[in-house]
Amino acid sequence: EKYKGLDRFWNRFETEMAKPAPGYVPPNEEEKVAVAKQKQAKEAELARLKKISKEIPMKLISGKMPLAIDTITSGNVTQTNETTIDLGSNYKVTSFSINSFCSGPEGFIKPIGFSIYLSADNKSWERVFTSSGCYHSSDSISGIGRYAKLVTYITTNQHDPAGRYRFALSNFRLYGIEIKKR
Repeated sequence: EKYKGLDRFWNRFETEMAKPAPGYVPPNEEEKVAVAKQKQAKEAELARLKKISKEIPMKLISGKMPLAIDTITSGNVTQTNETTIDLGSNYKVTSFSINSFCSGPEGFIKPIGFSIYLSADNKSWERVFTSSGCYHSSDSISGIGRYAKLVTYITTNQHDPAGRYRFALSNFRLYGIEIKKR
């Protein structure tokens, strides 16, 4: 009975001590906050670049457009097609748009996809976008290059349903800002 007031004091003291000081961020949270701020800054910069981006003129070097794969498979198959494009000069590429169509046995499209690569010299390539499935019409990308490569693929294994797989891409467009030589 004589400690009843002390218990109340102690409970209040523990509650107040458990609260972090104003502005305190736990060490592992500091990293999360920094990563989130970097991501926000990158997204803001990409949005700014997209506003001033223009469609990039493209000249076909190899391959064809529309790019299509039509294959009948019953097991392990990997089929790819490539189209290489000259952009005429170096660009900071910010986004793309594309029309796509795909189909597979009973609507199965999991093994279908495409990738976009950029290169300054048409020799060493950097992948800037990959899609599995075919339902992409546009997206943001970030890279610098004079050349672009579009690669479509169908990869099936013994567990995928046998049948006819079709994949086609058309109206491929890149958007960006030309990098002027000084």
